[in-house]
Amino acid sequence: MPKQKILYIAAHSRSGSTILDRILGQIDGAFTVGEIRNIWHRSFAENQLCGCSQKFNECQIWQKIVTNTNIDTNFSEGMYKLSRVVDRYKKIPQIIYPSLRTNNLSKQMIEFQEGLSEIYTGVEKAVKPEFIVDSSKSSSYAMHLQQLKGFDVHVVHLVRDSRAVAFSRLRKKKRPEIHWKDEYMAQTPAYKTGYQWDLMNFSMDLLQKFGGYSLVRYEDCMRNPTGVVDKIMNDMGLYNKNISFIKDKHIELGMDHTVSGNPMRFKVGDIELRVDDQWKDEMTKFDRNIVTAITYTQLKKYGYL
Repeated sequence: MPKQKILYIAAHSRSGSTILDRILGQIDGAFTVGEIRNIWHRSFAENQLCGCSQKFNECQIWQKIVTNTNIDTNFSEGMYKLSRVVDRYKKIPQIIYPSLRTNNLSKQMIEFQEGLSEIYTGVEKAVKPEFIVDSSKSSSYAMHLQQLKGFDVHVVHLVRDSRAVAFSRLRKKKRPEIHWKDEYMAQTPAYKTGYQWDLMNFSMDLLQKFGGYSLVRYEDCMRNPTGVVDKIMNDMGLYNKNISFIKDKHIELGMDHTVSGNPMRFKVGDIELRVDDQWKDEMTKFDRNIVTAITYTQLKKYGYL
């Protein structure tokens, strides 16, 4: 029996993972779950909004998915607690090398991975997609996925210029999915984002050693979306996919059932794909220089210098 394909987008936050997720989600046979890594708390516990703008427990698609699983309140609470222990950047050595785990940590990681299989199997049974698009971003989470039996995981390592990411992380951006109060996306100082960008992209480079892998730059995707999407599909072994819905850097977005992600996951209708390079004019010289210095080696590696 063929394995269920998962297309996983690994990226630092504010790197364009949500827009790439939405583009890929328009392909026939695709079903995007958004950042499903956050489903255990944000969706099951807090009942945040699905990408269809319904509360999670009122979305018919997700309720259909859940009924095809053994997930209940205790299950989701347990998965959230496990994720706080095993799905961490500092746990990457233990995820990759089981011999480095304690007996208890090994048990927790196996239990966590079995829980992941449950939710993805629920999607497979309820939706029957050709491939699932998951934009959870985290490299440690991707490494857990790569160890699941019955799934074929292809990682798209999405890179964006570190200075653009740092500038975006300075902006105040509302989270509309938190419908009961005003809440905003996390903001971090530029130097901190620089260090995080360096570490996260280093860890994402490791993902190519464990399965299917494509390296994509955000800027290239926005300038040539047809070419980039076609390459990703070919890398996955999904040839001759119809991507004619991308027209002159415009795309018609339908409604998706993403459980978490950037606020643009709620947008429907025609949008223009363009590079957001506002940082070039508005980022302070100090912030720009410090991020460039911190991330210099990898900026050069990815072709930004």
